[in-house]
Amino acid sequence: MSADNGIYIAEFPTLDGGREWRVAYGSAIDNLDYYPADSIEEAQEIMSYFGRSEAFTNQDDAFKKAQDIYDTVGWTEYGIRGLTPFEHPFEVYKNRAETEQEIV
Repeated sequence: MSADNGIYIAEFPTLDGGREWRVAYGSAIDNLDYYPADSIEEAQEIMSYFGRSEAFTNQDDAFKKAQDIYDTVGWTEYGIRGLTPFEHPFEVYKNRAETEQEIV
């Protein structure tokens, strides 16, 4: 039986033009690609993984957090993985998920 779990590092642009990284432990991460891009459902899925995550302004700090989670969990099928950078700032996905409004 497959565990289908891992620790994932997501990269988002910030509203001020910078970058931020967020770390989450989860399974079935391919669910992020299930819904159409820029849909409310996509935003809700992103929030289901990263909605409670801490924002890091430094990729190395995000990796350290991922390693701490890995050390606590002990084993994952996919280990620590970076995801393809997201197109919009985290706040855009969060707002879309909460208000159920499409990006125009």
